[in-house]
Amino acid sequence: MDIKTLLDNEIDILLAALDRLKIYDISLSYTADGQITARDYENQWTAKEFYEFLLNEAISYQPDGTSAVMAENTLLSLRRLGEHYGAVFPFMEQAESPKREADTFTIYQLKDGEALHYHRFEPLERLEKSGLSVEPDNYSQVYTAPLPEGGSAQDKLNQIYERFNLNHPADFKGHSLSVSDIVVFHENGRDTAHYVDRFGFQEVPQFIAQEPGRFRYYITQEAMNIGTYPYMGPTDVTRFTARPHKYERGTVEAFGYAEYPGPLSPEQSRSYALIPAAANENYLKNAEMSMEANTNMIDGILNNLPEQKQEPGDFREPEVFPVEPVGRFKRHIEPDEITPEQLIIKGGIVLTPCASNPEYYESTNRNVAGRYIDARIYEVAGRNKRGKPTAFRVAEGAAVENPLEPAGKMIGITQSGGIVCGLVEKYEMEGFVLADKTVLLEKERDAHGNYYAGISLDGMMLKLPKMYAAVTDEKGKVLAFREMREKDFSREEPPKKAEKKPSIREQLGKKVSQKPELKPPAKKKSHER
Repeated sequence: MDIKTLLDNEIDILLAALDRLKIYDISLSYTADGQITARDYENQWTAKEFYEFLLNEAISYQPDGTSAVMAENTLLSLRRLGEHYGAVFPFMEQAESPKREADTFTIYQLKDGEALHYHRFEPLERLEKSGLSVEPDNYSQVYTAPLPEGGSAQDKLNQIYERFNLNHPADFKGHSLSVSDIVVFHENGRDTAHYVDRFGFQEVPQFIAQEPGRFRYYITQEAMNIGTYPYMGPTDVTRFTARPHKYERGTVEAFGYAEYPGPLSPEQSRSYALIPAAANENYLKNAEMSMEANTNMIDGILNNLPEQKQEPGDFREPEVFPVEPVGRFKRHIEPDEITPEQLIIKGGIVLTPCASNPEYYESTNRNVAGRYIDARIYEVAGRNKRGKPTAFRVAEGAAVENPLEPAGKMIGITQSGGIVCGLVEKYEMEGFVLADKTVLLEKERDAHGNYYAGISLDGMMLKLPKMYAAVTDEKGKVLAFREMREKDFSREEPPKKAEKKPSIREQLGKKVSQKPELKPPAKKKSHER
């Protein structure tokens, strides 16, 4: 792996190393010049100092330079990153990277024959809507050449397209580069496939064959949402697409895939909603080894599963969402956009302490990538030794008050149901239009059911700094809405009113009205002898 790729994955590599070393109180961030910096409650390290701390003090070595607690690939990545920052550490010679092969590209075109008639020259979206998919077996390799230097991937693709349409190389035997052709980049030790589409190119990870000895898992959740697959180490391979594509001859629809040097556990697959590839080596065997009651019947079929006692009233444990480092979401959010009280959990969900009860946390209706989610109340599911939350779960029936209270008169509804949205491509979303032209959408609600206000400009929704709550009848039917304002949850007691000082007239009148106390008569002294 080249140093650029290592630097792109630096946060994940360091977090994996710290996890193996069982160091949980170090936070990572970047300086203004893009260098990693680390700190705990007592120390702060520059990039060079931190790598020297890890490679000299934190990691213990065996005689051959390996570590009993650190994976070989993770250790190599740490050494190469440490060398990049100028750190000095034992076994530095093992950080030397092998010479990299020259970058190339390969053009693939569909094989001849009537069987591929409906694949040929078809735009990718129409191809997949027809129930077809991009399959490597349908293509033949027609040309390989050095990859153009400089520029972005799109610049290189444009150069290749122009060259193979206007100025064919003498040894090129295929047709001009056209829709449905594939261009594969072999760059920095990584392969990426690009489909020639009606307009431009589309990346098609499904074209890249699974390497022998590796385990592929298809990502069924939106891949732009970090937290949809587990990070296992620097040798992970991930391929994302903005929209889902078909894999496994059209039987799986996914946003891409992740590949690992070893299989994931069934729990990990279920937790991240991953679908294992059919080509995973000994996948069923590994599944049987981890799931069956004993290993005396490894036959490629999931049977002999242990009996699970089902008690009346049993329920499934709620999902636990681990707290994720802010650095993992750096392409969506800047660290300074998160306050010290806020946390980000799996799925890019930002949690904020509830105003009425800070023991609970609430999310908004969107994650850091801008995708709609259900706004919910969460409770702490785990803490570290210092008491800082490390995991959360959804809290049902939490003792949390609505942080807003009514602030205005009821406003009537002029339209309900499908509200037209979208500036160019029109679509409908469930919601309401109020008499004052305010637009309230069902998806734009907070964890307490309050509506974020907006206004529509030809379908483009602009958010307003207002919140509304529904006014309903006994059956729950929405009759109107009322604007809301923030409640005061101050824990301080209200100041006592100062006692009014009585006037001079009142003081004199009080003295006159008071009767003097009668003293008992003094005893007479006896002079008799």
